[in-house]
Amino acid sequence: MRINLGTYKNRGVAFDCENALNKHLLILGKSGGGKTVEAQKIMTEIVKEGGTVMALDLHQTLASSQIFWKYKPDFELYTQEVDVYQNGIQCNLLEQITFEDGVQEQLIDTVAAITNVFSRILNLKCNQQAVLREAINHVCDKNTFEQNGFQAVGEELCEMNTKMSQALYEKLYQLFAHNVFRPGNRFLENGKINIIRLGRFALGVQEMIADVLLSYIWRLAMTGKFSQSGLFIFVDECQNLASGKNSLLAQILSEGRKFNVNLILATQIIPQGSTSVIQHYLTQCGMTLYFQPDARHLSAIARMIDPVSSGEWLPVLRTLKRGEFVASGALTVDGGAIDKPLKVTAFEKNC
Repeated sequence: MRINLGTYKNRGVAFDCENALNKHLLILGKSGGGKTVEAQKIMTEIVKEGGTVMALDLHQTLASSQIFWKYKPDFELYTQEVDVYQNGIQCNLLEQITFEDGVQEQLIDTVAAITNVFSRILNLKCNQQAVLREAINHVCDKNTFEQNGFQAVGEELCEMNTKMSQALYEKLYQLFAHNVFRPGNRFLENGKINIIRLGRFALGVQEMIADVLLSYIWRLAMTGKFSQSGLFIFVDECQNLASGKNSLLAQILSEGRKFNVNLILATQIIPQGSTSVIQHYLTQCGMTLYFQPDARHLSAIARMIDPVSSGEWLPVLRTLKRGEFVASGALTVDGGAIDKPLKVTAFEKNC
């Protein structure tokens, strides 16, 4: 797969995914430089090439009114929307997965995996984990997720009627109240830009839902589900997601290539967390697009582009216009490989 990025001296520039270190894309730059519009174009290019995208829309940046008019017809043609606030997400969160060799995961491991996801997100202590594990185990034994969705876990916590179960219910109240996770598999359609709309939730709830969904995707990846067709996950303002060394973000950045799960991350700044780890992974993305940076970050961005000749890139970065960026990674120009960063013009400079 080659993803068209823009032009260099009127010649087509593309990301050569097959010959890259990995297929992850990082889009850096201050607000208003054209990052989101470029991401819209990249996602459209991916599905036109037969790929599949899951876009976590945390800030309504992919609302219909925000899609650049020139790309809007194609973008909307390939779009499937999941309004989580109104309709939840149809995904079999508590289902036992079947590995590539045909062996089915044991129920005890399914329960442990889901418990561990929420334990990590909520930073639960051992006794709290035990209570949540018991509730999830009861739901799996009774098969009540099939009828009631994630609310079934809340009902089990209420039936326990202890201070600890009540406290856990409160921590997860929004997920229970909206019944965010529901039985079914319709949230992800192959060959589509699947927009998971989370913008109506409070930021903390958005982050929790996104983290749980990424964990579920990662579990599916281990079954080989995406090995052939691949999956690209788009996250705008990705610094809002957990980015420590044990986060899903770090895990997918480091191991996604094995399962053909790839990230498209847009941000104004490098996400903060376990800095040395997350920054290392981000600098190892197969393609990075540097839009006009904040003045405070000019020198750091120039060093990221070329540690040896960073001074040559400072004036380029200072004069980047809206819709212009420096691309660094596995590039081709009119189909021929090139091993140096390039200043690229998006297809629409005035977007």
